[in-house]
Amino acid sequence: MRESKQWQAVVSQPVDSGQTLLITAAPGSGKSILLREWCRVRPNNEILLLAFNRVVKDQLEVNFKSELPNVEVRTVHSLAFDATRHLHHGYVGEPTKTDIKNFLECSWPEVERQQELLRLFCASASSQLIGHHGRELQLHNSLWRHFASGNCSFRVPHNVYLKLLQLNPELRDQTFEDFDIVVLDEAQDCTACMLDLLNGNKFARVFACDPYQNIYQFNHVDGRYLADMQVEYRMSLPQSFRFGPQVAQLLTRIARASPMPANSVLEVQGMPELQTSVEVTVSPSESILRLVAEKQKVTVLARKNSTLFFQAVDVIASLEDGKSISFIGGFDVFRTAQLDPVMDLFHLQRGQKDEVKSNYVNKFDSLGSFRSKCERDDDVEWLTKFNIYDKFSTERKGLEKLQDLIKGLEDKTDLSSQLADVVFSTVHQAKGLGFRNVVLLEDFLDEFSMEECNIFYVACSRVSTGTLFVPRSVMQTLELGGHRGRKRAYEPSSFDFFEQDFDDLPEDFEDYSLEQEDDEEDDSYDDDY
Repeated sequence: MRESKQWQAVVSQPVDSGQTLLITAAPGSGKSILLREWCRVRPNNEILLLAFNRVVKDQLEVNFKSELPNVEVRTVHSLAFDATRHLHHGYVGEPTKTDIKNFLECSWPEVERQQELLRLFCASASSQLIGHHGRELQLHNSLWRHFASGNCSFRVPHNVYLKLLQLNPELRDQTFEDFDIVVLDEAQDCTACMLDLLNGNKFARVFACDPYQNIYQFNHVDGRYLADMQVEYRMSLPQSFRFGPQVAQLLTRIARASPMPANSVLEVQGMPELQTSVEVTVSPSESILRLVAEKQKVTVLARKNSTLFFQAVDVIASLEDGKSISFIGGFDVFRTAQLDPVMDLFHLQRGQKDEVKSNYVNKFDSLGSFRSKCERDDDVEWLTKFNIYDKFSTERKGLEKLQDLIKGLEDKTDLSSQLADVVFSTVHQAKGLGFRNVVLLEDFLDEFSMEECNIFYVACSRVSTGTLFVPRSVMQTLELGGHRGRKRAYEPSSFDFFEQDFDDLPEDFEDYSLEQEDDEEDDSYDDDY
C-alpha cells in the first residue's frame, strides 16, 4: 500500500487536548493502518483506541496491541461497563417486558412504548427526554431513576449503563483520566450518546469515519451529531487501494445522489492498476451461474435475508455436483436466525405451539394476531420472515418443502467461504470485507432514503478484484433519484452510459438477529460487548 500525500498529512497532524481531528476515509483507504501509524509516531502518549463493537475491536487489537504498548484497545461499551459497575453490579442485558410492566404497573402497549422511548433517549446526547409529556414522561422518569439507583431489580440494558456514564461528568473524567489521546474508529456507526461521551477538554480526539457507510440507522444512528460536531481539523483520505476507477466513480455517483447534504460528498479515487469493473446486469441469477461456469468465485450480496434465501435456493438448483456454497457467518447461524423462525410461523399456524422455539412467538394465540402486531409495529425483521412463509404457505405441504430446501442448502454448504464457489451474505454481514466478483441482488434502493443509499454504497464497495454486477433495475433507480417506475433505456453489459456523470472530475481522479426473545434469562456477560 502506497502512502499518499493525504496519508502523510494526516499522520503528521498534531492534535492538542480539547481538540478534534476528523478523518473522512473512502472504503479501502487503509484507515485502520493509518490510525496505527498515527499512534506509532506518538510513543510518549497514552492512547485509548475505541471501537464501535467487539468485531471491530478484535480486528484492531491484532494490529495495535502487540506492536504499540502505549495503546489500549477497548469497545465503548466495555469501557462504560467497568465505569458503571457500581450501578449495575454485572446484572446487565435486556429486561423482560414483564419486568417493566410489573415495575411501572402499566399496560402492555405502554411497556412497548417505554422500551422505544428508552432506546431513543439512550441513543441521544440529551440529558433528558425531549418532546414528551404527561404520563408517558412520568413512566419514563420512573424507569430511568430505577436504572440509575444502583439497586435495579432487573437487568440493566447495555445502552443504559453507557448513557449513565455519558450523563455523569465526574465519572467521565475518571474514566478517561489516564489517557492523553482517544482514537475512535468507525465513528459514523456511533450514536450521539457515544460521541458526546468523548466531548471533553482533557484529552485530544481523533475520529475516523465514512458517513456513507453508516448503515445502522435502525439503532438511531443518524449522523447529525457527527456532522454538526465542532472540529478543529478536517482531513480526508479519498484514495482507495481496494478497487479501480470504475467502482470509485460509481461510489461517488451514489454519494452525489444520496439525500445526504451535497457538501459532504467524498470523491473516491480508485487505483488505475486494479482491473475491477462494473457491469449492469438484467439477471443477477444468470451472472452468478455464468461466473460459476467460468470457474470463477463469486459473492452474492442482498439487502434482505429473505432475498438471499430465495437466491441461494435458485442457485443450488442449477449448481453442478462438486460445487459448493457458503454463508458469511456460517449457514447454521443463518438458519437459526432466519429460517427456524419461519418454521415457527408454520407451527403457530397449525396450532403446534409445542414445536415453536421462540418464546416471543409462543405468546400469540394465532398467526393472524402475530402478523397484525408485526404489521402494526412495522417489525421489519419478522415481516421479512413472513415473506418466506407466504412463499411456501400457499403450497401443499409448504412446511415440508421448506424443510427439504433447507436440507438441500446444508448439503451444498462448505464451512469455509474461502473454498466455496458461491458465497452468500447480506450487506450488514459483509461490511468490512472484500471479495472477488460481487453480484448484487435486486432488493436495493426499494426506498430512496439516506440509509438505503448508504447500504447500496457499502454493497458496491465490497468488490476488491474482478467485476461488480449491479442489477439494471437498481441502477435505474439510482439514476432517476428513486423513481423506479419511470423507464429509461440502458445497455446492460456496458458502463459507458455512466461515464457522462463524471466529466467534471479531475484528470488524475483514478489516483462495514433482532428477534425479541424477551423472556429468556441470560445472566452471562462478556465485558467486551
